[in-house]
Amino acid sequence: MSRVLLLAGLGLTVALCLNLWFMPQLAARLDREPAPPAGLTAAARGVLADWCFAKAYDYFHSAAAMEDYAPPDGDAHGTLEGELRCSSTSAEVASEPAAPADWIARFAWHFRPHRHTHLNQGGSDRAAGNLTAEMFPWLWLAIQVDKHHVPSYLEAAAWMRRAYGQSHAAEAVLREGLRENRDHPELLLALGEALYLDRDDLPRASVLWHRAIAIWEAQERTGDRPEPFLYRQLTARLALLEERRGELAAAVNSLHKLRRFSPSSAAIDARLAALNGRLRAAGTNPPQAAGTAAVSHQP
Repeated sequence: MSRVLLLAGLGLTVALCLNLWFMPQLAARLDREPAPPAGLTAAARGVLADWCFAKAYDYFHSAAAMEDYAPPDGDAHGTLEGELRCSSTSAEVASEPAAPADWIARFAWHFRPHRHTHLNQGGSDRAAGNLTAEMFPWLWLAIQVDKHHVPSYLEAAAWMRRAYGQSHAAEAVLREGLRENRDHPELLLALGEALYLDRDDLPRASVLWHRAIAIWEAQERTGDRPEPFLYRQLTARLALLEERRGELAAAVNSLHKLRRFSPSSAAIDARLAALNGRLRAAGTNPPQAAGTAAVSHQP
């Protein structure tokens, strides 16, 4: 029995080492890999990329059925700072269900996931630590199949940064995504966030977020109905950045834009009042609400 456990532990160690080696290679291999076969249509590549992305999702959640788990109660965006939180919420880990009474069903029950776990918490073995690297081969494959599959770039970069501190590799993935999907607002948001949080590079983050806001507003004017939550994330981050830089008038303008869609209008009004008071104390008239005006900044 001890020999079996030793071999199993050795195999797990080798697998984790290979995955950890593979993760920083993701960004470097993007430029060297051949394009998907020309025979595949764009729709077929999109379907295959969605399947690969779903497999990464299954690995992260141990392939447990998500409909059985409700997210925690409460609004994560009840304050202005709440707008800076990650949009995804972790589902609650439910207690392990009881084994079936039938002996045949009970035997099969041992070979399929029946407990919701997360790879960043060790998966089914909580003592194993962070196993998020198991998702990266699937995300890499999704990107190779469809260069326009934006969620795969976002997820790969996010977990490189959060789980392993690989900020440079994450930036490389996001820049590759922007080369293939020029001026995509979500990629601009993510790259600006990496620069802002990991490098404290406020000027470049500001340029990226201004550009993303301009694109979002242009899409709104043409009737494309862009996602309001993305606009909330962009304007909230930009407001806090501008306040840090001492650009109080610009921060007020960003807060006016945020107020159009945010459910936390009371918190935003309080922040607006504080900033307007600081502007008046400095002898400057606060800017008026002009949330629908497009931003013309260029990167």
